[in-house]
Amino acid sequence: MSSVVTRRAAIALVAALVGTGSSSIARAQGVATRDAELFATPGQRSLATVRKGAALTTGASQRAFTQAAIDGWIAAALLGPARDSFALTVKPGASVRLRADANPEAPIVADLRAGMGLQEIERKGAWVHVRRGGWLQAASIAPAGGVAGAVAAGPAAPGPQSPGTVSASAAPVPPDTTRNGFVLTPIAPTSLAGSPGGASVGTLAPGARATVTARERGWVRVRLEAWVREADLSVADTALRGALSAADLRADPEAAAGRLVHWEVEILAHQIGDPLRKGLVDQEPYLLAQGPSGENALLYLAIPPALASAAREIPDLAHAIITARVRVGRSEPVGVPVLELLTIVGR
Repeated sequence: MSSVVTRRAAIALVAALVGTGSSSIARAQGVATRDAELFATPGQRSLATVRKGAALTTGASQRAFTQAAIDGWIAAALLGPARDSFALTVKPGASVRLRADANPEAPIVADLRAGMGLQEIERKGAWVHVRRGGWLQAASIAPAGGVAGAVAAGPAAPGPQSPGTVSASAAPVPPDTTRNGFVLTPIAPTSLAGSPGGASVGTLAPGARATVTARERGWVRVRLEAWVREADLSVADTALRGALSAADLRADPEAAAGRLVHWEVEILAHQIGDPLRKGLVDQEPYLLAQGPSGENALLYLAIPPALASAAREIPDLAHAIITARVRVGRSEPVGVPVLELLTIVGR
């Protein structure tokens, strides 16, 4: 009976957290003072190993254990379907890492066991923000104090405490700003260089958040997260900057198959594939286009499901910048090349 009660309590804690919608940094009430096992019930069935410094949201205590919840980001490819009251599960196999942000280099919050149930909070691209409640030994938790974001900014150091209790007077030491993973912000407009002492590639404004990933001779390499208009970008990969033209496709269609192109084209019409067009799947959506640039050549641009919405927004006779892979250099019956869209942006 007690295992049922404690499990319900853990689920209730997670449900309460999901309802707040705020970040774990704002809610953090505790910090893990050492690597510790997160149990489904006090001392029974380990769910995960919580890393030292992880931010926690704490609840009731029972014997030498305290109710706690962790949250972080995990790659969607590592998640399985719902089970019991949980929306997601960790796929079978080796344990996987829960990270503080949607980035493979972000600090690790915990190592999750295969089959562990998780609550979904939100999604960001190929990453999922998840949360799970359980029980930690009370001796492995200290109050978060004034340090926000224990995982992102460095773990808080606990004060002395007796086994099975949480010290109310534990005061965190200042975070270690010299370690990688620490988030910094410039105090004045700061030049971004391609290498230590190298040419400037941009400017970092005060208030921007930069995560340190390496250090060298008084310089730090940083990772930034920001947004730019897709239409203002071009492909940096030189493999997509080849001089492949529509004339090249006509001259040697077999050699062109599989090559990548980055072109500006004119969209003539939105179409659906039929059995007569051998390079397209029956009922496959595609764009009838002309290009690249000013070339007077017809193209079939096959639209994958992920780009269906973006393609629909581009009207007939509008121009677009595409990245595509040549599927068929010359399709039957009229010899029009078929390209598989990878990206498309209206002009």
